[in-house]
Amino acid sequence: MSIKASSTLFLASLLLLGTGLYFVTQLNGDQYDEEFAYKASGYAQASTCSLQNIQNWTCGTACQINPGVADIKAFYNSTHQIQGYTAYDQNENMIVAAFRPTVTNLNTLIDLDYFQIKYSACHGCEVHRGFLLAWKDLQNQVLTSISELVNNHPDAKVGVFGHSLGGALAVLASIDINNDVKHVDYLYTFGQPRVGNKKFAKYFNERIGNIYRLIHNRDLIPHVPLRAMGFQHEGTEVWYNEPNTSYQVCDFDKDNNKCSNKLHSFTMKDHCYYMGRDICEDC
Repeated sequence: MSIKASSTLFLASLLLLGTGLYFVTQLNGDQYDEEFAYKASGYAQASTCSLQNIQNWTCGTACQINPGVADIKAFYNSTHQIQGYTAYDQNENMIVAAFRPTVTNLNTLIDLDYFQIKYSACHGCEVHRGFLLAWKDLQNQVLTSISELVNNHPDAKVGVFGHSLGGALAVLASIDINNDVKHVDYLYTFGQPRVGNKKFAKYFNERIGNIYRLIHNRDLIPHVPLRAMGFQHEGTEVWYNEPNTSYQVCDFDKDNNKCSNKLHSFTMKDHCYYMGRDICEDC
């Protein structure tokens, strides 16, 4: 099943239950780094490729955006068909972790397992059960690999990236990397669904810096699971207009109604188009 089809099913079910050059004008905020966000979109998209193409860094545009990537380890777990990779970007002096979005029916079932369960790292924190179970599939491998990369590159920054389901996994991965291995310097996600409750968002925001959630126009996935179900986003929203020619940066630490939450209708057609290109495109 394609990313677009799987995400549409995820969204529909929840509602029933309740590359070229481009130029962008910034409307608000001065900390968001759009050039870095473009690089982040390449890291995120590369996670959708075959394990061999990730390992060899031969994944078309997604890999060409970041040509300095080396020391790559690609991971796949068949329990929930979760995929991701870790690597070191020599040009950025940055350790990278990135995770794949929804591409299979089993991934969609994980998306739909949105019941909140206790997140043991903080009192009163709860998170999406499916996302947490999916992250647990790769947790040990990813943390071990990040630890090895930190030992090899002790002065490197750490960045975590993902699109859609991969963005949710990036959130859970980044807090564990931050708590158990090394401080996470960057978390950039694209079309990411909500992961946890208000206490989780607060806990997260107090520990991770440079958290930017990019939302393209009326992309529907960032608006599920619903706030009425007790979910709240972490980090800062960067909301792009339909042609990707301007963006609005909203307040940190809460779902802000000045950005995409002020909309009353949403669509899946905006879910794959970020940074001026289709990041769901096959590698």
